[in-house]
Order: sequence, then C-alpha cells, then structure tokens
Amino acid sequence: YLNPALFIKLKMYKDDGTYGYPFDEKRSISAYAGEYYNPFGSGATMHYGTDFPAPEGTPVYAIRGGTVIDVDVPYCATDGNSNTARHVTIESDDGMKVMYWHFYTPTHLKLGEQVSKGQVVGYVGSTGLSTGNHLHLELRDGNNELVKYCDLVDCDNPPIEEHEDEW
Repeated sequence: YLNPALFIKLKMYKDDGTYGYPFDEKRSISAYAGEYYNPFGSGATMHYGTDFPAPEGTPVYAIRGGTVIDVDVPYCATDGNSNTARHVTIESDDGMKVMYWHFYTPTHLKLGEQVSKGQVVGYVGSTGLSTGNHLHLELRDGNNELVKYCDLVDCDNPPIEEHEDEW
C-alpha cells in the first residue's frame, strides 16, 4: 500500500536538474550578481550573488539537490559581532555549487549530508557583513566561475513551489 501523502512529498522534493526558488513566495531583489556600489564605503565593487531581502527567520529552501560541502558557524567576538556570515554550500552532481549566506541561526545540515531540492537549508538572517536581513544566493560552476541565478531562472516570474517545513 502506497501512502498518497508520502508520494506527494517524494514528488515535491524530486530533483530534476532544474533550479527552484529559495522561498515559498516571490521576493524582491536588492542586489544582483555583478558590479554594484558597496554599502560599506569602498565604492564600486563586484557582488557575487543575488540578494533577497526577507524577514528574519524566513525559511530558505534548496534550489537544487546535492551534497553539503561547506557549513560555517562563524566565530563571534564577545560583543556579538562577526565578520563571517553563517552559510551552507551544496554541490550538485554536475559540479554546480550553491551558497546560501547570512543565516539567522546555524544551519541544521552537516558536512556530507544529502539535500533535496525544496528542503529547508536555513533561515534568513543578517550575520556577517550585512545591511539587514536577507539571503545572499551565490552559484559557482565546476570551474568556480560565477553563475548568475537570474540567468538560470526568470527572477521576474520565479518557479515557486509548495514546500513543507518539516518532515
């Protein structure tokens, strides 16, 4: 006997090689990958990701399945400041690395863990060098070259899917 609810979950999290959306609703974009004005006073500089402002604690979903290859819980000084954002990097079978930055809390994921497209990978925050709560989404190909998320996904009409926060 196949439980229909389980089938729906399996279907929802199937990684078909396409790119999903990191949220369960459309979000504005405050910065695109490319040259931009650095808000920390150094003039024009390169920005390596797409920034999505969102309220603190908003769930962030994996846009592709893969293996966790980097998890960083930053060192925080006694005054609570840190120069390293909480983040996780997930590498897909084709070598694409997706980095999710500025989590509010440390991710629950562990090195080597398998992640499915649509799975919660963390929660929006403002750790590290940040001007406010947002997700910095950065993609690198197998040669470590920057890949712009909005070149892969129509950011004006993103592929929003229904998600379940817990299993």
